[in-house]
Amino acid sequence: MAKRLWLTVAAVVAMAAGGARGDSPKEVFEARFGKDVLRALATADKEDDIAVAGAIIAAAEEQDDPALVRTFCEQAYVLAGRSPAGYTRAIEAMETLARKVPARKNECLEKILLIRQRHYGGSSGADRIQAAGALIGTLRRIGDGQADAGGFEQAIRYYRRAVSVAGYARSPDAPELRARLNQLFDRQRIDRKVRKLEARIAADPQDAPAHKELVEIHLVQLAQPAEAARYAALGADEDTRARLSLTSAKPEDLSAPACLDMAEWFLKLSETAGLFARPALLKRSGAYYRQFIKAHAEKDLLSARARLGYKRVQAELAKLGESEPADWKNLLELVQIDRDAVSGEWESAEGKLKVSGTKIGRLALPVAPEGGYELAVSFVRTEGSGSVGVFLPAGSGSVTLLLGGWSGKASGLHTIKGRGADANETTVKPAKLANNVEHAVLVKVSLTDKDAEIAVTLDGRKIIQWKGPQADLSSGSLSLPDKKLLGFRVLRSDVVFGSIRLRVLSGKAAVGK
Repeated sequence: MAKRLWLTVAAVVAMAAGGARGDSPKEVFEARFGKDVLRALATADKEDDIAVAGAIIAAAEEQDDPALVRTFCEQAYVLAGRSPAGYTRAIEAMETLARKVPARKNECLEKILLIRQRHYGGSSGADRIQAAGALIGTLRRIGDGQADAGGFEQAIRYYRRAVSVAGYARSPDAPELRARLNQLFDRQRIDRKVRKLEARIAADPQDAPAHKELVEIHLVQLAQPAEAARYAALGADEDTRARLSLTSAKPEDLSAPACLDMAEWFLKLSETAGLFARPALLKRSGAYYRQFIKAHAEKDLLSARARLGYKRVQAELAKLGESEPADWKNLLELVQIDRDAVSGEWESAEGKLKVSGTKIGRLALPVAPEGGYELAVSFVRTEGSGSVGVFLPAGSGSVTLLLGGWSGKASGLHTIKGRGADANETTVKPAKLANNVEHAVLVKVSLTDKDAEIAVTLDGRKIIQWKGPQADLSSGSLSLPDKKLLGFRVLRSDVVFGSIRLRVLSGKAAVGK
């Protein structure tokens, strides 16, 4: 890897040193950054490399030509990746390229993986634990992408590496990774079986047993009724064919009796469903049950039967750690700056929420969750090194999720039993946030009696899993006036929030102050 990197650095030097100005991406790059790159490479101070790489990435953000974006980002990656101090900037370059030129996403992820592997291999102590988590997150990201594209063999290879790293690093994600790996093995086995049956049908289109088996696989093991319908003519009985013909319609477009029949059918299918299909079949059953209950106003035996069935669906999903898909609510459209800003310079424009780098910016979202919920937030910190905080109500308590706190030294829940995010059981160190990179945060808050459970995923990697009394949670001295509300706290940084979405899992969420 090191030899390959230095060969590429040599290419950067060659590009910076020669070539007349012109319209090709290389010539545009040389004209704009050639002298800067040569000066940076001529010094021993790697901060010069990192600074120039940052300027190149900023220039790439301004480009619309994919070829120019690729050239700029690739050169920034090589320049910044020469030393561990520049790894974050090198990753920023590839994230920028992947976002602006989606066709290059897989290539970018592989280059990010190279940096993550080098960081992990060269680290020790607490830094090694952090590097292991980042490496695992990238391996999962690539593996899941391969699985979504049907590349199960490749996905298994990446997940095997993730499991190996998790074992060496004693990562709390190890059980989840092993479970996912087993899922992929099962999915690969099913995929191979499907291919064999499809080959049989290609050889003999009237092979009824093959059609029947494919119907069962697509329904019970993969939860793909549309695929099952393709083989239903020869592979399913009349009732199954009739039900399959209804799966393409929305529940609200069906009659109440049809909804009840479909709900009970999917619930029955879930009883023998495979690893992948069971949650999906239960959720489909729940959708039909909800529509029947909504459409059937009479309080009769059918209503009682539907409500009992619906409760069973919810209970079975809870056993699997799943919940019914509620609608995501866009909270950005609810924000009114004059009403909701508590401190700092906030503005709402072009469907985004922005705060500039005052000492501290606080804003209350006009929503008060009264039960369990998921909050999905995407943001980009464009300037500064201060923390980005999210105020999280949790039953009778509330807490602040701090990301990149203390100039990137720690993230965590602030506070637990009076201890800050840098000194409690949720503390993650180090916790640097790259600037000019979109970060995705998913928070899940679950409530049971007087306890709360909070799970936090950052950029596809679970960083916090906490469970304890709601009374142990406090959002600290810089909280919102109304601690029942969701909100943000940004310290000495410019941040753009591009997406803020809420999904209620239990109870309700009161809107308005």
